[in-house]
Amino acid sequence: MRIGEKDWPFEVQPLDADGIELVAFPAHRFELILLDTTVVARDSGTPIEIDFEARVLRSGSAFDLSVFDSRQPQEVRQQVAAGDADNQVEGNTVSVTTTANASSLLQVDVSAAIFTPNDDQVNDVVTISYDLLEITSSAAVSVEISDLAGRLVREIHAGEASIGHYEWEWDGADDVGKVVPSGVYLYSVRVDTDLDQVSRLGVVNVAY
Repeated sequence: MRIGEKDWPFEVQPLDADGIELVAFPAHRFELILLDTTVVARDSGTPIEIDFEARVLRSGSAFDLSVFDSRQPQEVRQQVAAGDADNQVEGNTVSVTTTANASSLLQVDVSAAIFTPNDDQVNDVVTISYDLLEITSSAAVSVEISDLAGRLVREIHAGEASIGHYEWEWDGADDVGKVVPSGVYLYSVRVDTDLDQVSRLGVVNVAY
């Protein structure tokens, strides 16, 4: 946060979709709380700039912003409207445009390339997370673990999903609950949409 090109102290409070305070991110909403309001106590015309990163799942996603006095929480909040507030700052919208295409509708991340499912409570699982982007209806999604010969070891998930962020864990066990031997295994995340089938493949290493 900057006020008049000067870094300004603030606190961040993550909120859920209903505005209830959360302990930590990820969150649907957040509030920035000014720790020093002396400069903005009156209408000075000084611009306030806020830089933040957020997961955007659909092109054209709009950000709703409002300003209020935390000492008077029942007051009507002032909405921040789109517009060129300052000709020294590029951009005049509160929405985000992406350039996603069919091949980029699925983004996958794995928490650790190597994990040790030995039940010592340290690095016992690997988390496979993915974002479904741009889709307008639900799609069939499957998450599977296979060995290097292509044999299915574990079906982690199979079902319908809509646009959003998802996470699934693999504890190193196969479909009958037996812990697999150490070695290299393949994960696959596949999405069947109306237009195409999109998949992502990668490797995870099991070590003991």
